[in-house]
Parts: sequence; structure tokens; C-alpha cells
Amino acid sequence: MAKVLRCPACGALWRVKDDFAADMLHCTECQACFSADKTESLSVPDEKLDARLQQAARRQAVMQEEAREGEAVMSRIADSLTDFDARTEAPEAPPAAEPAPRAPESAERSHGVLWTLVTLLALVVLSAAGLLLGHKTVLGTMPQLRPVYEEVCMKAPCPGFVWQNAAAFKVTAEIERPLETADDADREVARRLPVVTARLSNTSELPQALPILEMKLLDAAGETLAQRVLEPADYGFGGRDAVAPGADVAVRLTVTTPLPYDASSAVVKAVSALQ
Repeated sequence: MAKVLRCPACGALWRVKDDFAADMLHCTECQACFSADKTESLSVPDEKLDARLQQAARRQAVMQEEAREGEAVMSRIADSLTDFDARTEAPEAPPAAEPAPRAPESAERSHGVLWTLVTLLALVVLSAAGLLLGHKTVLGTMPQLRPVYEEVCMKAPCPGFVWQNAAAFKVTAEIERPLETADDADREVARRLPVVTARLSNTSELPQALPILEMKLLDAAGETLAQRVLEPADYGFGGRDAVAPGADVAVRLTVTTPLPYDASSAVVKAVSALQ
């Protein structure tokens, strides 16, 4: 049997041997130290766990291969757009001497080659424009292409495209305290089921999608009393696509499970989907 532990600070899963079942462990994801016998754990048959890990590795390999193929396609499109812009903006060449008259057949052949090149170039431009305008459909099918789109859309117009950079958000949070005129019952509810008010500020120059939020409630000693990861739909903004540059969004996060002790402070931060 394999023993799987969950880090109480960041939620990372770790597989440990029975020799370390009662030791203090160090989580390399968040640098927290915790006791192995006092955290959430689960015993899983080795064969089942190995099979799940191999399945996840194969799935990751398939996604990486699709991402590489998508990056190659987008790179070729970006190169084609760059070459097209360079040819469009090139300075006019000085007038050359008039060429000697050609036979009619040679002129017709030259025009045919020219029209073929123009047609191919138009097809490339139309294909690139279709991929840029239809970014929602493409990303809905292959979300691993988002980094490629974010780079290309910095140079080419992508109407309606929204970036996803959790680091672009500055988040401040505080616990709502009951009014001094509140009765004892209201104070008890506010103590056991606190409400956290958070403000998200988009500090970047690009429209950003609402991030995933990680909320922690801490006691007076700084220990974590409760922790939760919230999708945008969990904090009431499921239908809002983006936050404009420099704009703020205020959210209220309500604790639904009573806390064992009073929460002294709240920490809320924006995290990416890969964390």
C-alpha cells in the first residue's frame, strides 16, 4: 500500500513511504513543514496508484505533443504575417530601366505566376485572420495554445482576446467586523462564520480574465484555520469575461463552515490554474 499525504498549507499531494509516516515533512511547493501523522492522508494500493500516475503521464505527453504542434502552426502564421508586413512597408525601389519587349507568351506566363503567388499569400493571410478572430473556438478545443496566442496577440490584432495572468492582479482583503451595536447573537455568527471583503486590481495594461482566488483564514498566531480555492463562478462573477486595465473588482467571500477559533486576519491571493 502507498500512503498519500496532503500538505495542509497549499494542498499539494505527496507519496511517502511507511518509514516516514510519523516524521516532520517539508513541502517543496510552499516550503511549509508539517507532521505526517497529523495531516490528511489516504492509503492506496501501489498498483492502482502507479496505474493512475502512468495514465496522467501519458495524458500530459499527449497534451505536450498537441501544444508543440499548435505552437509550430502559430509560429508559421506569425512568420508569414511578419514577412507580409515587411514586404508591405518596404521602401519603393528606384525606377529601373525599361526591360526589353517580351514575347506575349512570356508576359502571360509571368502574370500567371504573379497571380498564383498573390492567391497563396491571400490564403495565408485569410487563414491567419481566421485563427486570430476565432481564438475563442480554438482555445476552447486546445487550451494549451493560450501561451502562443498571448504572444501573437501582443503583435497582431485579436479582437476580444483576454489575457490570463494572475500576477497582474493586486489583491487586498480584510475580515468584516460586526458593528458595536450588534447583539451577542450577531457577534457569535460573525465570529464563527466570518465574511471576507477582497478587492482585485488589474495592474497591467491588458484586459485580464478574473483569476482563481486562494483564501486563507489565520488565527492570532498566524496558523491556518481554513483554506479554500475559488473559481470566478464561486465568488459571483461567472458571467464576467475580463477586468479592464486599471479597473477594480470588489468581492465578498462568505465562510459556510463554522470555524473552531476566531480568525484574526485573512489572506487572499490570485493564482493561476496550473498552481
